[in-house]
Amino acid sequence: MVITHNENFIDDVCEEVWDVADGRVTVRRKDGGPGRAMKAVTGGSKAQGTAKTKAAEDKKITSSEGAEAKAERVKQDSLAIFLEARRKLGPAKNDVKVNSFDLDSPDGTPLLRNTNLQLTRGRRYGLAGRNGTGKSTLLRAIAKYELDKSFPRNLKVLLVEQEAAGDDRKALQTLLDGDLSLPFSGVKKVKFWQRVKRMDPKMKPS
Repeated sequence: MVITHNENFIDDVCEEVWDVADGRVTVRRKDGGPGRAMKAVTGGSKAQGTAKTKAAEDKKITSSEGAEAKAERVKQDSLAIFLEARRKLGPAKNDVKVNSFDLDSPDGTPLLRNTNLQLTRGRRYGLAGRNGTGKSTLLRAIAKYELDKSFPRNLKVLLVEQEAAGDDRKALQTLLDGDLSLPFSGVKKVKFWQRVKRMDPKMKPS
């Protein structure tokens, strides 16, 4: 799954795009198939008080331990959850399906209500929307296995927080330019660039 403000990048690399705006998620597919909309946020949140309490506790932790220490703690907790589930259940093999979940922002503001999530194995997704609509909150909830108890904990999730600035390069060229040392050389590297050229003749080595 890709999250970014660069819609051109998403259109290049993703097969399905979720646009988040005004508490509503609209799904559009690049293959021309029918899109769908998830329900808008309405009413209050039963979990709002709990979320506010958790946000206050997190704020205290951030001030005492520092943001980096907190991030590392969350990372280790998520890894421990995954390893334990993987030991018990083995590797995840099925599509991800989470039904009727709610999502609040760290301060308790409702973001999504009664929402269904389906991720098909092997498919690339893009998540687009303005600042504050809940994109990062959704992905962090997934990465920490806190989205819903039905989300498979034996599925390894890696969340990369940084985002590269967008420009006119295609997605493949951006990826190649960012890889400062490809893990091969000589004949293998030549064959690699031959394959890249077949995909897009305009691609060039960094």
